[in-house]
Amino acid sequence: MKPPRILVINSCGKAKAIKHPKQPTCEELRTEKQRSEAIKRFSNLLVPAKKLYVGPQARAVNKAINLLKKRHAVDLYILSAGFGLVSANTLLPPYECSFSNKSKKVIIERARELKIPEKLEHLLKEKGHYNLIFLILGYDYLCAISNLSILKDYADKIVLFNKNVKLDTNNFEIFDPQILVKHGRMAKVFSVPIGPTVAAKGTILLNYAIDLTRFDKTILDLPFSQWWKNKIRALKLQLQEKAETAVYGAHYQQQLESGSVNYVRRKDYMVSKQVLEYIRYIVDEKVSGNEVKELWKNCTNLRSINVKENESINAYLNQYKESYVFYTALVNKIEELIKAIKEKFPNEVIKNIRGAIVNYLREKQKQMGYNKDTINDFKYALIKNIVNMIKEQKMHVISNVSKPPKKSKR
Repeated sequence: MKPPRILVINSCGKAKAIKHPKQPTCEELRTEKQRSEAIKRFSNLLVPAKKLYVGPQARAVNKAINLLKKRHAVDLYILSAGFGLVSANTLLPPYECSFSNKSKKVIIERARELKIPEKLEHLLKEKGHYNLIFLILGYDYLCAISNLSILKDYADKIVLFNKNVKLDTNNFEIFDPQILVKHGRMAKVFSVPIGPTVAAKGTILLNYAIDLTRFDKTILDLPFSQWWKNKIRALKLQLQEKAETAVYGAHYQQQLESGSVNYVRRKDYMVSKQVLEYIRYIVDEKVSGNEVKELWKNCTNLRSINVKENESINAYLNQYKESYVFYTALVNKIEELIKAIKEKFPNEVIKNIRGAIVNYLREKQKQMGYNKDTINDFKYALIKNIVNMIKEQKMHVISNVSKPPKKSKR
């Protein structure tokens, strides 16, 4: 009996195994001729695509592929913004190009230059029917495929992770990984923590592969949709066994049952209904629509300093000098609001108030039509850090707002 067939399509990543000060950019890789010349120019630095990308998602996907290959026939392809759709063994040079933070129009035009839709169709016709196609792609990279519906004729099921994608076909199974990323009880259910957000899709695939191996099953014995339901059910049981607060437990239960959530609010940012209503009132009064819009614009490229690459503080801060005045005014205003709210509700914890304010600003951005790059607790911590680093010329420690608390040693 032939093993079940799986096609995994992963996105390229910024973190690469090799770099070069003169590596080509998107503009230098527009034509087939330019791409061929880049491969020749860096012939001594060529690396198979599966080894070129070394970010957390790429590492998780590679581990998952190795496990899946024990009982499945697996093909891995990578959607590269620099070189298009390439196989895992395609030799690539160092380069700097991404679909992230590009408009849909720009992405589609770039995809046409790279002939991504044509290459995908050719791949599917050449390889034949798959039992499962697993798309480890964010929305930007899904746009590059252009016509996702083409996949339905070549697979029993297609799994992807973006609830904004609407497809009228039973072949597609769409899941939202965000309901798992910051779940405080995750370690009780998953072998490998889901996330961070940038690696959520890859770590989900890795956990699926681990469980298939552990129980000696194939994707036919334990379909992904059933595995997902099992995990959600296990998380519900964890909440029933030990919900940190009744409000938090009910809140998370609702999210898990809906199967879709934009943002998981942590338990330490929960405030009473009375306080939340006052926060909404005072934020609406003190923060204008234009400020909410400007906040979104200035959040699009926020990132933490890259210590692993020995990035200098000055080089990091230079990216945000134009936003510094806005960041400073924003931080001052929010901290003033926190002080006013704390005076009115002295029993509330300051970080709960701050978190609730940031969550409400995020809601307002989404109401204005911004569904990507919206503010969150970690981005606000980064903004405060940038302000302090420029103002006081020293780095401040960002509190661990994006990971579950560490277990105490006994």
